[in-house]
Amino acid sequence: MKHPEILLIPLLMLVDHYLTLTASALDEKRYGKHFIHETNELNPLWQKSVADKKWFNPLHLLGVAGFTLYLVWIDVSATFSEYKIQLVMGFLFIIMGIAVGRSISSILTSLYVIRKPDEINGAVHMKHSFTLAESLHNLIALLILFVMVFSFVQAPFVLGGVLAIIILILMHPVWWLLHKRKAAKQLDK
Repeated sequence: MKHPEILLIPLLMLVDHYLTLTASALDEKRYGKHFIHETNELNPLWQKSVADKKWFNPLHLLGVAGFTLYLVWIDVSATFSEYKIQLVMGFLFIIMGIAVGRSISSILTSLYVIRKPDEINGAVHMKHSFTLAESLHNLIALLILFVMVFSFVQAPFVLGGVLAIIILILMHPVWWLLHKRKAAKQLDK
């Protein structure tokens, strides 16, 4: 392999899954009493498994295995130039870095509230659309930062990061629509 570091992506995919479940479990201890929201998972594809607390998720593991094969193919394929490989790595590492970073932030915030319960009082009920909007606003701030970095360092890895953040921003309205459709179906029952 020319780029063994590309295999960190599947590892980050697994780590993110378990960090999200850990954040969700910690959320129930104290933080979730103050900030009441529908789910810890933004991506509708994984919301049910997080809600069901599925530590062993065959669908996720199958997806990670398939994606690993795809990444190995990209790395050994003669059709991918070094520029394209760096672009893909930037795209994937930044997406996974954002996901893992958010999970770690949630865990640290929950642990802080558990350690210092007197520093927070009352409860806020947040709809999923608010959680998505907050996430979207954070991504816009991150996009500004990455565009500034790319303006000075025109590296394909950084461009991949810019593209990753743009894709995540564009996914938020899709996730909002999927959530709205799911909520409408539950009302019909």
